Amino acid sequence: MENILISKQELTHLTQEAKRLGATSSAIISSKEIQVKDDLAALCNGEYPCPNYGLAASCPPYVEGPVEFRKWQDQSKYSITVKIELPTSVMFSDERNGVMQLLHQIVAAVEQKAIETGFKNSKGFAGGSCVFGVTS
Repeated sequence: MENILISKQELTHLTQEAKRLGATSSAIISSKEIQVKDDLAALCNGEYPCPNYGLAASCPPYVEGPVEFRKWQDQSKYSITVKIELPTSVMFSDERNGVMQLLHQIVAAVEQKAIETGFKNSKGFAGGSCVFGVTS
């Protein structure tokens, strides 16, 4: 029982770290609560493929996809969520890239902190722009 409490306390420290780094909020959830939808991954290289397909290391074909994510999810008990609140107008402006960059930096930093804390199999996943870091 003590190990569970220690882990929960350590997880709480990770949510605090995410907020310190710029997240509006961060929470601990059960990994089983995450919905994995196959059709979202199909958008990358489907009937109307993304013009930037294959250009970013965090996108297909370089990521493992929904099947592999589910395998990881089955082995994971908790996940940390990170939220950055901003006006809708920012999402439709050039400021969007900066926000997506911040999100990726927060998630990468929390992943690293989790590994250092003892959660050795931690993986960070951040959504965002398909054109993140890509200019056209």
